[in-house]
Amino acid sequence: MLDTSSWSATEWSLVPWLSKLEDNQFITVSAPAVAATRSGFFRRNRVSAPFVQALRMDDFLYTECVGSTSFGGRYAWAPDDEAALKRLGWEPVTIGERVFAVHFPRDQTRAAARLLVVTLRDVARVADPTLLEVGSG
Repeated sequence: MLDTSSWSATEWSLVPWLSKLEDNQFITVSAPAVAATRSGFFRRNRVSAPFVQALRMDDFLYTECVGSTSFGGRYAWAPDDEAALKRLGWEPVTIGERVFAVHFPRDQTRAAARLLVVTLRDVARVADPTLLEVGSG
């Protein structure tokens, strides 16, 4: 289980999770529902919360962050937030859907964990890491 007792604990406990992912396994970490926004036509369709995820494929970790509605994604990031994501290294791409993505060699799980945590804490502004929702598959 991911230790979300503090941001530091969350980051450090993500490292072994990411290291142990087998090919085509993933982990998703989502902000709490209070950070969710409506997206779609007149903002009536889907409720979307900020999330980050990592997928292991071969010797790489493919990390993703929910894409902004400004380029066809599901989350209404503010322009300042989009700029912050890009400063952190996230690039807008289309991988089935529109997301921000960064790819890491498998041995850089520490850097990947740091990026995921900083994104949720500083850009998505999740105040309390104990509220994070974690899923895997």
